[in-house]
Parts: sequence; C-alpha cells; structure tokens
Amino acid sequence: MFDAVAKSPVWEIPGGIVGFSALKVADLDGAKPAEIIVGDQQWGNVTAYRYDATSKTANIIAQLNSQGDGVSAIGVGDVNADGKAELVWGSDYYSSGRDFLVVASWTPAASVLWSGPTPAQLDGPSMAQSWRTCRPPPRS
Repeated sequence: MFDAVAKSPVWEIPGGIVGFSALKVADLDGAKPAEIIVGDQQWGNVTAYRYDATSKTANIIAQLNSQGDGVSAIGVGDVNADGKAELVWGSDYYSSGRDFLVVASWTPAASVLWSGPTPAQLDGPSMAQSWRTCRPPPRS
C-alpha cells in the first residue's frame, strides 16, 4: 500500500519464498475499501486481505491453497449465482503438467468450490492469441 501524498509505503504484503505472480484489487463484499488479493508465484496460496486505514494494517480474510505451481491470474465475480463474489484463478502454469482453473468461495469460510480440469487438460486455440492477430490493417 503506497501513500501518494507522503510518497512512501504505508504497508507491505509479506511475500512468500519467491514472491507473487498475480494481484487483484476488487470489492468482494460491497463494502469499502476494496480487498487486495494476491497469488503466490510457486506452490503457495491465494490470499485476500482487507486494509484498515485507521491502524494502517491489513488482515487476512481468506487464504486458500493455489492448487498448483504458481497463480497466473485472479478474477472475481458471482460465478455460481449465489449473490456472493467468488475468487477465480488459473494455476500450475509453471509446470509441464495440467493447468488448473479454480473457483473458490471466500466467505463464510474459504473453500475451493471447483478445480479443473478433471480429468482432461484444457486445450484448444487461445482466444488471446486469436485476438492478437485480429487487428485492423495499417493505415496508408
């Protein structure tokens, strides 16, 4: 957490052995401030923090095993239509094995709701790769 006025750090998230590979700031519960969600780079956790401006500290509100070797990205949304935001992340992209997509609840207790693919590897053309090649021709 950085104070732009004082131009100095206010609070730092303690990093794991090799640091973080994913970061998301999102409003998980509809109350301000938004939560800070980080994913460990290797064999760690996805952790959600809530910052307290009065004490200038953050408390862990949820922590889940990343389910693989590294977190590639973190998303937040109501995936199962229960009216509560879930955490969604990709994992295991560092290894040559299966890649995982994980959906987890963070409240009332942090728990993995779904982790896949089970048993198949996600495969197929990457939309991001397709989007990269679908751009307008250069102007003459």
